[in-house]
Amino acid sequence: MLNSRRHFMAVLAIISCLHMTSHASADNAPSEVVIIKSPEDYAKTPWAKLNIPLGTKLLTRKIDNDKELHRLEFVGGVSMWELEDGEILSVDHSGGGAILCLQFIYVDLKNMMDKCRPEETEIRETLDLAIEKIENFIVTNSLSPVTKAELENARQTSRDKFPVQCELYSEVEGLIPKKTELERFQKSIDASIATPRPPVIETCL
Repeated sequence: MLNSRRHFMAVLAIISCLHMTSHASADNAPSEVVIIKSPEDYAKTPWAKLNIPLGTKLLTRKIDNDKELHRLEFVGGVSMWELEDGEILSVDHSGGGAILCLQFIYVDLKNMMDKCRPEETEIRETLDLAIEKIENFIVTNSLSPVTKAELENARQTSRDKFPVQCELYSEVEGLIPKKTELERFQKSIDASIATPRPPVIETCL
C-alpha cells in the first residue's frame, strides 16, 4: 500500500491539535511578536540551530509557571508550533501542498511505475522530472542543510526497505497522471513550488 496512507491518523491528530491550539491562542494571546532580523531573535527557541529566514514572524506566549511557548509564521505560508509536551508541529497552509508529502508520494508512485508499468516511459520520465523539481526546492528551502545526494540516498533506502507490491497498483492508480494530463501535471508541480517556504510533511494526504 502506498506509504502515504500511514499519514491518515497523523492528519486527524493535526486537525485536533490545530483546534486546541486555536483555543489556547484565544485564551493566552501572544505576549510578544517579533519580526526576525537576526539569529539572535530566535536564539532561545527550539529552532535556534536552524536557518530561519529573515522576515519570519516569531510569536511568544506564556503559559503556566511562566513557561514560554513559541510559534513561527513563515511568509510563504508555513507555521511551526512549539507544543507543551516539547514536540514541534509544522503545517503547510500555503495552498501549494506540503512539499515533503509531495516528495513522499511521487517517489512511491515512481517506484511503483518502474516495477509494475516499465513500458510507461513518458509517465515515468514525467514523475522523475517532478521529483527532481521538488528535491531542488527542498535543497534550496530547507531550514537545515541538505544535499541532493542525501535525498537520493534516502530514496534508495526507502525503495529497498519498502518493496513495491504490484497487486496494489489499482489502489493508487488514481494518483498517477495519465498521458493526456502530463502537461497539466507538470504545471501543478510548478505551482506547488512557486512560493519559497520550508518543506514540511503535513498536512499530507
